[in-house]
Amino acid sequence: MTKTLEEIARDFEKENPKVKVKVVNVPNAGEVLKTRVLAGDVPDVVNIYPQSIELQEWAKAGVFEDLSNKDYLKRVKNGYAEKYAVNGKVYNVPFTANAYGIYYNKDKFEELGLKVPETWDEFEQLVKDIVAKYPKPAPPYTTVASIVKNLERKQYIRAARVGNTYQYTPLIRESEYKRTFMSGFVGNYFENSYKEMVSFFAKDQKISANDLKDIIDMIEKGKE
Repeated sequence: MTKTLEEIARDFEKENPKVKVKVVNVPNAGEVLKTRVLAGDVPDVVNIYPQSIELQEWAKAGVFEDLSNKDYLKRVKNGYAEKYAVNGKVYNVPFTANAYGIYYNKDKFEELGLKVPETWDEFEQLVKDIVAKYPKPAPPYTTVASIVKNLERKQYIRAARVGNTYQYTPLIRESEYKRTFMSGFVGNYFENSYKEMVSFFAKDQKISANDLKDIIDMIEKGKE
């Protein structure tokens, strides 16, 4: 993504030689942007997901410029810009679009007697059918919704509105989540010491002597 933005910046500079564009890519960009907005230090251009809660709230607060009457919006296909309008006004110009595929377990569909959907309406009905077949007691809708909202707030997933529903896409790899979770877990409960953590589980007989040997072997192999 950064390379694409840098290429766009170079093309803009060629057409506007008096303007110099600085592309900045930082870790935890969402948190950095929040800090800058609160400090009144808003970048001239921001790369942000159009369906994000931040864009909607900042647009309402007048942080972003209203682009509704700009001629270049006419060149955006399929009304993608208007699709993410806030209170009827456009504050973003999309420059990419993604296509998503959905995989399904053929054996499970046959087991449950489910028909493979061919339209979006059929897909929505399929979801309802699957929920209806969920073992009782099924989790309350509010519980699922709360979990999803928390994941979105922590920027683990991204929500995209499709008709009257939302489609969720992961923003973080499983391996990255595990590292983040373990770092926080060890820091909060074992004073940032993995040795203390292993010692705790060993004393509580959660880790056997063979497990410890396997861990040592993995550490030694990692040093080779």
